Amino acid sequence: SSTKSTAQQRIILFIAQIYGLAALVLALTAAASALKVFGSEKLIFYRENASGASPLAYFLGKDFAQMPVLLLMPLFFTGIIYTLLTPRANFFDLYLGFFLTCYCSYSLGYFVSIIVRPSIAQVASVVAIWICMVFS
Repeated sequence: SSTKSTAQQRIILFIAQIYGLAALVLALTAAASALKVFGSEKLIFYRENASGASPLAYFLGKDFAQMPVLLLMPLFFTGIIYTLLTPRANFFDLYLGFFLTCYCSYSLGYFVSIIVRPSIAQVASVVAIWICMVFS
């Protein structure tokens, strides 16, 4: 009985590690995708802001334009993971977890792209995602 429970614990730990790595892959992909949204357009933002446009409107416009990518990326990822691993969770619950991971990673990618030079933004986003995953 104790051998069986130990084997079950190992299997559960292995599955948790697979999902953790899957979330890490999705987070890194989302952050890399988000780096291109604001980081390369700082001059455009300054010009729009100087002409009297609302910074909030600029942010919301760019953010809503990325919404299809933000919704479809975890959907495709969930479809692949759900097909390969046949998890116990239903599809929507798995999608919701991956969507929230993607959403948070996009936000972190936005932040990194604004405060870091474009030449090191990708490395900085990887380090930021890694730190968040290690200490979560």
